[in-house]
Amino acid sequence: MARSKKVYWIVVFDQGRHVVDIRLPRARNINEAAGEVRAVAAEYPGAKIDIYTGDDNDPRNYVVTERSQRLRETKEGSAMRASDVRSYGSGKFYTILDSYVYDATNHGGADEEESYEDGGGWYGLVNAGPETTKFVMELADDGGEPLNDDEVAELRSVEKGGIILFERSDGIVETEWFTSKAALDNAWAAIVAHFDEIRAEQEDEG
Repeated sequence: MARSKKVYWIVVFDQGRHVVDIRLPRARNINEAAGEVRAVAAEYPGAKIDIYTGDDNDPRNYVVTERSQRLRETKEGSAMRASDVRSYGSGKFYTILDSYVYDATNHGGADEEESYEDGGGWYGLVNAGPETTKFVMELADDGGEPLNDDEVAELRSVEKGGIILFERSDGIVETEWFTSKAALDNAWAAIVAHFDEIRAEQEDEG
């Protein structure tokens, strides 16, 4: 059987709802695929945009995290506890809590990082724990927006796991939350493998 050709796709979600798959037949590597994101982001402002890899008929996400899956299931009507995690409103973040987690990385740095060239996007890994929860709460207090009970509960829910942040090329910051260290490590390993592929492609082209 002939091996399927790998192609890149941009997949757009708006508030958890799948909107469109955009095939990128001319993208030869992940950098070229990432270069298409800015135009798509302009067409779908505020949407979540992922880069998938797969064959011509079967786009597949290179990393699927448990929080994004929970959010998609919730939007489709699955049962989930009510949450009063406050929206950030229009701007760089989806929630106020996300903004303070990001702020924490600016104060102490992420535990691990990966980034695309030329401002194409940045990933940061935060290993959570009680000290992380305390620090984010202090940042929120200092910022004049103390976290509410549900926001604190969200932080505490990942104290045995962690958070992965993705700052897109358009400046929007997305977060993925993991309740277990194993799930966090698996997702981060997939991201590192993705960037290892980029580095290998660059070496081959160099």
